Order: sequence, then C-alpha cells, then structure tokens
Amino acid sequence: MKFFRVELLVLLVLFVAPAVAVETGTAIKTDAIKKEPFSDAKTIATLDVGDKVNIFNKDGGWLSVRSAKGNGWVRMLSIR
Repeated sequence: MKFFRVELLVLLVLFVAPAVAVETGTAIKTDAIKKEPFSDAKTIATLDVGDKVNIFNKDGGWLSVRSAKGNGWVRMLSIR
C-alpha cells in the first residue's frame, strides 16, 4: 500500500507541477490591473514601474497576474 502512495505522489508531481508553474515579471511602465483581459474592464489596481508580478496565463496581448497590489489582467507590453 505504501508503494502505491509513492507512485501516486510521483504521478501527481509529474502532471500537476507543470500546470502550476509560475513565471515572474516586472512592470516596465505604469498600467492598470483589470478584472478581465479587456481595456474597458473594471480596474482592480495600478501597477507602478518596478512592481513585481507572478504570471499565470496569457490571453492575446494580456497577462493574468498576481501582485502585492491585486490580481487580474495587465497588458503584456507593460511587463518584462
């Protein structure tokens, strides 16, 4: 039974870990964090130059990010 648990854990790590891999970035210009990946979506917060973000997803020219100021969508050209 113990061997089965180890196999299951290894499989979970192999298949789940790549799905939760996080890329990091830095704001290279001031920009709004939006609720959705649209320019007319509600603004959640504002990133300033140098703010650090974790990047989770990409949709067109938008990045899904998490920062100390809030979570949402930022224009890709605002992050390096």
